[in-house]
This record gives sequence, structure tokens and C-alpha cells, in this order.
Amino acid sequence: MHIASRLLLLSASLLFATPAWADPEVDDPKPEVKFKTRTVVDFTEVTLQGEVQRPAGAMIVGHRRARFKTLIRVRGGFTPELVRSVDRL
Repeated sequence: MHIASRLLLLSASLLFATPAWADPEVDDPKPEVKFKTRTVVDFTEVTLQGEVQRPAGAMIVGHRRARFKTLIRVRGGFTPELVRSVDRL
């Protein structure tokens, strides 16, 4: 039953499949864009008016290194654990 249904599905998909045709190549070359190597802007005739804006706040130049508590806890001794591990051998 499974073979017949798979065969039917395969034949239906091949029957209804249509080929995809590629677009024909167009021989129109794209125009090349050429830029000048150097652009000169003359501001002699322009008058600029305004105010110098600076950030509101102080800049911190030097800062102290932060100190954090260690996350590693050093145990005082592990002798009892060693004795228990020897007992298991």
C-alpha cells in the first residue's frame, strides 16, 4: 500500500511539474560610473554662524581600580574527605 501511494504521489508530482525557464541574457552593458579623483569645495564666500557645543558633564581622567570580593572560597582542610575516600578503596 505504501509503495502504491508513493508511486502515485511521484507520478502526480512529475505530471504537474512545470519547467522553470531562465530569463534570456540581456546584452545591455551597465554604464560605468566615473568619479573625479579630487573635489575642491570653496568656502570663502560662505559665512558660518553658530555656537560651539560641548558635552554637559565632566570628563573623568583617572579612576581607581575596582576591588571585588573573591568568588573562590578556600577550605581549611580536606583530611576527612581523604580518609573517607581511602575507606571506599
